[in-house]
Amino acid sequence: MGVSAHSDYPAAVRNLPRVGSGQGLDIERILALRPELVLAWHSGNPPRALQRLEALGLVVYRSEPADLAAIATGLEQIGRLAGTEVEARQAAEDFRAGLAVLQERYANRRPVRLFYQLWHQPLMTVGGRHWLNDALRLCGAVNVFDDQPQQVLTLDLEAVLARDPELLVVAGAGEEPGAGLDLWQAWPSLGAVARGQVHWLPADRLHRPTPRILEGLEILCRQVDAARRIR
Repeated sequence: MGVSAHSDYPAAVRNLPRVGSGQGLDIERILALRPELVLAWHSGNPPRALQRLEALGLVVYRSEPADLAAIATGLEQIGRLAGTEVEARQAAEDFRAGLAVLQERYANRRPVRLFYQLWHQPLMTVGGRHWLNDALRLCGAVNVFDDQPQQVLTLDLEAVLARDPELLVVAGAGEEPGAGLDLWQAWPSLGAVARGQVHWLPADRLHRPTPRILEGLEILCRQVDAARRIR
């Protein structure tokens, strides 16, 4: 078994061979491991490398969920390919049940206008085509840049100030707030800053489309609800 360079969950994967990253795949090392199944991020891995693996006879499953529901479907598909169909079906059902609980809890609450910060240098956010918008909608948030056709866009500070979100969520590595959070304190007139609604969210909890995303959704929904209570 091999994993990508940044795989760190569960902890056991940290001891597995690293066979590639978003920049490229070590084809020879992958072949040496003789995998029965290759799980790939469709838009995050070099297409030619995936095509070469298929040409060499390996089964490649490309994952690219368009929304939260597709995560459960993907679990079932991987289970069929991996020969763990029973376990995968249970994991998918548990995930759907977790989503249903959150949907029921936050349905029909006042929408909150949100800016979601992916990165701070340069300043980046999600556009209307990104699947994270489904997570925002579940919590009752409205992405202030959902009218932009890109999945991810780079923008300047003035664009955020002009849209004046009432909640600002900064996603970043690690569990503790990082540098991307401090950027906004220089703009006290921004609605989210004035209301004290600038929050940190551990990116790994929400950006990896696996069942663990339920943990990230719990955090995000609480942050949205906190902003909702401030008029």
